[in-house]
Amino acid sequence: MRISADTLYEPSGHIADHWSKFVSGSRHIKAAATASIQLIQQSTYVKQAVTIEENLAPGLYLTFTHDEETYTAHNIVSAQVTPVYEAATVDWSVTQKQSFHWSQIYLTWELLAQITGEQLENVMHFFKQRVAMETGGAFNLTVSSDLVEDLSAVFSQQGSNLAFTGKLYSTLFQVIEHIQVTNHLSQCENCQKKLFSGQNLLEANFKLTAKTLARNVGLTRTALEIGFPIITGMTLTEYQIEAAIRKAMSKQSSDNSLDLAKLITAETGLAQADVEKACVKRFGVMSHQLGSMQ
Repeated sequence: MRISADTLYEPSGHIADHWSKFVSGSRHIKAAATASIQLIQQSTYVKQAVTIEENLAPGLYLTFTHDEETYTAHNIVSAQVTPVYEAATVDWSVTQKQSFHWSQIYLTWELLAQITGEQLENVMHFFKQRVAMETGGAFNLTVSSDLVEDLSAVFSQQGSNLAFTGKLYSTLFQVIEHIQVTNHLSQCENCQKKLFSGQNLLEANFKLTAKTLARNVGLTRTALEIGFPIITGMTLTEYQIEAAIRKAMSKQSSDNSLDLAKLITAETGLAQADVEKACVKRFGVMSHQLGSMQ
């Protein structure tokens, strides 16, 4: 079944009745003080195989994927920056039952030029150089503590459109800074040496906080959080959890009577549910299955 995204939702934000056999969900659009920027929050539950055709207007799309239908900055599992330089139509195909939850900030190129004080062509050139030359190319963004703070303010904002607009602008500038820092860290050998130094410090003591670790290696906390996926393929938190799991597994090997899940919980200070979630994400198995991997 092929569905046009323009006909998928009613103005109320609910799925149109004639599509409810295939898809369910809701969409909420929060407009700012200007129509050139908005926040869209959407949950889509696909019941049968469908292809959704979506028309994209030119502009910048900041998309944050959540792991559940509560749009908070703390349950974001991925973030993407997608520049669209000219109007485009994209197909989104799903072949089995699946759910998707995301928050998306959209703004036009004209507004982006206005709030940055740059010429329109210069703004687009920035993203063509650092994100993608072609329309629709995406840049995976590290969700740092500072970005979580800004997004928390956006998602919780109540009241005037002017205040809401200001918080959206703050998030945008944070995203631009993250793109610049990512590009710098990818090319700077000195900064990478500092990141590897931080990795070694975590191996010795995985309980070090990001703030303490950043101070010890001579980087900002944001640079440290952005840089860890560059050198390890994992976020700082994921690396700390893996180090804790490895330590717990080594303790269990010397005393097989010890319960691995309890050891990991003790080492990380995480709840059992969080430990299981981390194990599945990193190793693809539950904690009680880790022992067989040794």
